[in-house]
Amino acid sequence: MDAKNSTFAVTLSRVPLTVTFCATQIFVDRPLLPCAALFATVAATDFLDGRIARRRGVQSDAGAVLDVVCDFFFIASACFVLWLQGLLPWWILATIALKFSEFWSTSALFRRRDRRKPVFVSDPVGRAVAALFYLLPISTLAFRAVLSDSVFEAAVVVSSASTTMLALASSMFRLSSSIRRKEDVNE
Repeated sequence: MDAKNSTFAVTLSRVPLTVTFCATQIFVDRPLLPCAALFATVAATDFLDGRIARRRGVQSDAGAVLDVVCDFFFIASACFVLWLQGLLPWWILATIALKFSEFWSTSALFRRRDRRKPVFVSDPVGRAVAALFYLLPISTLAFRAVLSDSVFEAAVVVSSASTTMLALASSMFRLSSSIRRKEDVNE
């Protein structure tokens, strides 16, 4: 297997890991420890695929797209299962879907204006939001395992609301940057 395909294989390994993570959430009575091990593996593959691609000199737009799609698949799938189980509010799913859509579309807009930009353009707040989205499934399971029902519900609402507010701040920053860049181009 060549370097590019081996990097893609590391990225794509998140798909079966995600399916296993979700099945564990559903079918295991106390899913925290097995899900923590799966989450660590998912996070390691996310960290390693880009590192391997850079080290081997095989970075590509296709690899970046595949990485973001696999990230979204993990986050959306795991959070959807938690919502089905009544452990997350519906609106955090909407926040996740809207933020990924906005990230994808504004990145395309930024790149259309400057072809030298990478396929995805991130912002510091957006990176924090992505990390919070990634941590949401495992932190929800951890909260569930150690907190009383009432404290758990409050913790989920606070963490979901905080993440949504940060996502909104990132989106406002990206959209205002997009408008400013468009005005700069038109002048």
